[in-house]
Amino acid sequence: MVQADIDKMEQALEQLKAAGTDLFADEIVALQGRINAATDELAAAAEEATQDAITAKHKADSWWVEHRNDIYQAVEIIALAYIIYRLAW
Repeated sequence: MVQADIDKMEQALEQLKAAGTDLFADEIVALQGRINAATDELAAAAEEATQDAITAKHKADSWWVEHRNDIYQAVEIIALAYIIYRLAW
C-alpha cells in the first residue's frame, strides 16, 4: 500500500516536472520530500519486520537448544524402560 502511494507520488512528480519546473518548483520540492519520507518509512517498516522475524527464529532456536538434552534423555529412559519391560515379561 505504501509502495503504491510512492508510485503515485512519483507519477505526480513527473507530471509536475513535465508541466513546468519553474512554475511548480515549490510543489515539486514538497512532493519530493513526501516521496523521500514515504520511502524512509517503508524501509523502516521492512527493517522492523526483518528484526521481528530474526527474533522469532532465535526464540525458536533457543527453545530447542535449551531442551534438546532433556528430550534425548527422556527418549533414552523410555527406550530403556521398554527394553527392561520386554526382558522381564
